[in-house]
Order: sequence, then structure tokens, then C-alpha cells
Amino acid sequence: MDDKIEQEYRNYREYADRYIPFGLRPNIHDPVFGAERGLLVGSFVDRSEPLWNLARRNLAARAVTSLIEETLGGWRDQAYGKDPDEGSVVQAMIGAEILLPCKLKSRYVEDAFRFDVTATPEIILDQLGKLHQRYRSAPAHGDLHGENVRVRNDHAIVIDLASVVRSAPLTADLASLETWLAFQMPPECNPWVYEDAIWVAEIDRLCAPTSFLHPPGPCDPTSKFCWMSSVVRQLRRMGIAVQSCSTEYQAAVAVQLLRRCQWDDGPAADRFRRTKGIRRRGPIGERAGEEEDMSIVPRRVNLRGFAEYRDEGEKMLTAPGDVVVIRRGALRSVLMRCPDGCDETLVVNLDSRAGKSWRLDMRTGKPTLYPSVWRDGGCGSHFIIWRGQLLWCDRFEEGNLEPNFELLALGRRVLKSLRRRELRSAEEIAAELDEITWEVSRAGQMLVQRKLAICGSGKQRDWFALA
Repeated sequence: MDDKIEQEYRNYREYADRYIPFGLRPNIHDPVFGAERGLLVGSFVDRSEPLWNLARRNLAARAVTSLIEETLGGWRDQAYGKDPDEGSVVQAMIGAEILLPCKLKSRYVEDAFRFDVTATPEIILDQLGKLHQRYRSAPAHGDLHGENVRVRNDHAIVIDLASVVRSAPLTADLASLETWLAFQMPPECNPWVYEDAIWVAEIDRLCAPTSFLHPPGPCDPTSKFCWMSSVVRQLRRMGIAVQSCSTEYQAAVAVQLLRRCQWDDGPAADRFRRTKGIRRRGPIGERAGEEEDMSIVPRRVNLRGFAEYRDEGEKMLTAPGDVVVIRRGALRSVLMRCPDGCDETLVVNLDSRAGKSWRLDMRTGKPTLYPSVWRDGGCGSHFIIWRGQLLWCDRFEEGNLEPNFELLALGRRVLKSLRRRELRSAEEIAAELDEITWEVSRAGQMLVQRKLAICGSGKQRDWFALA
């Protein structure tokens, strides 16, 4: 106990006194040690209440913002004074001793096995450890949860500094707080009811793989776990916003879910929740060995067919990347379940009489849309659909795979169509040659690289002329 008191005092001097604003931390004067016990002397956090209480009343939003931006801002800002680290998030968190694999309790592995989870923590950590990721590092609390964050007048005060670490991924504290608030057993729930079906359904929704690509939507406001959904969604938005690669926050959450299995002294319902944590990290670890980016985003669209009306077509959309073409006499629109998993239905207009329109090409039975689809609101997804392939712009680009086509042969045809000192758009050339605009654009770029053509800039970067 004295070691913990001494460690907390050292951490207070090194991390809190220097970086956390006065009034948002306990103010410790001196440690006092006795023969068997020690204590810290100072002014602490009177007239405050735990964040846990506010969260369960659905009143935690301002305090969470205060915690991350004000209270811990002095730590977190240090992450931006250097380039991101490269390596594995799980290895960084183990190296910071946030997770101690040797302390994981075997009973949770046995319980998870009964739910058809066969991957042991060793296998999970090995898979996650193979990921090559980018992440920013900063001092971290190391054990952030709803009871060691106190709140007074919407300002967050952090206590219990014994676990502070000098360097950990920037997402570690966010993931710690999210998993604790989502999986901790509320005192108003029956501790001896092993499985709560309403909680399970909400956790499955909040922890679905696509929810780490875009934060999940709100739940039913009448649900008894609406408060949990609200605070998890807020922290998820923060985690996704600060991550340096598309898998960082998801990996940090997986580690924190495993970390909860270092203790097994709670009632039956608490043990079930910790076991559920092992089950929910499954989609993260199981795909880690397949590819560096474990985010489950479609790389192809799935053409579900044709329909005459939108309501008919929407019923045919069941998964991200599903596409239905609305055809009523003429082509009207393309309906698409947004591929980033935000669950929105996108409507891409094909009728020039109805405003801005796209061009649909269905050669070889695979859809191509021109220009790209870019949502200017909501999730902000931006992507290209080309011969059924889905190519991401700005996000998830690393896994893009362009379709095969005869580039050299098309390049010769495009060269013949170019004019000297007169730029022509790839779209115009494609219509003249009866080719796909994206392929004409690639052929034009090849000609530019070979000094046979020149191209425009800005909005005319896909316009070409003879060199």
C-alpha cells in the first residue's frame, strides 16, 4: 500500500502538478507513512460526484468533453510534438503495462469457449501484435474509469494517479473509459441475473465492426441503456477522430476489453459482462492476420438488381455496399447502402433533368459511376465505383484495387483523340470512344507521364491535350 501511495505522489508531482489545471486535480501537499499504511495529505474533490453517476443519468457529455480537452489536454497535446510512432498498438499498451497478459483469468476463456469463442487471449494478442500501425503517444492515466473521474459544475477532476504511464497510444484512455462505462455493472441492475438481453443487444450494436469505421447511430430513446449508448457514441467519435490509422482505436478497445478480464471478483452478471468483452473483440482479432487494415469495409459493390421505385429498391439493400438501380422507363437513380457502415441509404441521381447527375456504365454487368460519390454531410464518405470495384478516397485507400483493362491499347486511342493547345475532358473523350471515363483518365495520366500529353490543374486535372 505504501508503494502505491508513494507512486501516486511521484506521479502527482511529475504529471498532475505540471500539466493538469488547478482545480481539475487533487492538490496534494505531502505523503505521510506509518508502520503499515500511508496516506496523502491535501485538498481533494469536495462537492463533486463520480462521472459514473452522471453517465447513468445521461448528463455526462459536457464532463467528458472537459475531461479530454481540459483536464487531460496538457498530456494529450504532447502527442503532437513529434511524428506518430509505428508498430503495434497492443504491444505499446502491453509495454506501458496497461495490459498484463499474465494476469488474465482463465475462467473467462473457459466461459467464452461455451459461446463458441475458441481464440485464446494468447492467440488474440498474437494476431493484434502482428499489425503494423501508426499511433501518437502521450502520457496516459492508465486506468481511467467512471469512478476516478469526479465532476463539479460540469468540470472533470481526475484522481487516482498511481497508474499514470509516461507514454501510451493516444487512444488508450478513451478506450479505457468507453469500455468501463459500457461493460461495468450498474448498481441498479440485478447482479445475479447472468445475462441481460437488452444490454447484450445494445452492446452488439455498439461494438459491431462497422461501428469503428463510423460511430454508431443513437439507440431508442426509451431504452434503459440509452445513457450507455450516448456516452459510448461520444467517446467513439473522439477515438476515431484522434487515431493515426484506421485500426488504432479498434485495437485499443480490444486491449481494454481483455484488460477487464484481469479481475474476477464480481457477481455473476459482472462476470458475464467481462466474458462478453472477449466475445465482442472477436471481429478485431480474427481478421488481424488477414490484412494490415482490419477495418471491415467493402472493396466491391454488390449489385442486388433493378427496381422501379425507391421503396421497393430499399428493401433489397441489406449490407454496406449493396446497390440497386432504379429503372422506370429510363434510368432514374442508384440506391446504395453506404459502404462505410453508417447505415444510411445513398441516392445517386442518373436523370440529368432532375439536377446534378452521374453517368452509369453497366458493361460486363458490373456498375461504373462517374464522377465519384462524395457525401458532403453525415459520414463524409468519398469513393469511386469502377467495374464493380469500390475504390476509397481519403480513407481506407491502402486496400484499393483497380480493375484490369488494356491500358496501353486505350492509351494509343486516347492519344489520337487529343488536340494541341486545347484541353479535352476525360468524360468527353470517353463518350467519343465509348469507353469508361475512369479508364480514359488513367490512360491520359499515363500519356502525361510519358511526356506525350499535358493535363490541366485543379478541377481540370482530368483534362488533356497533346504535349
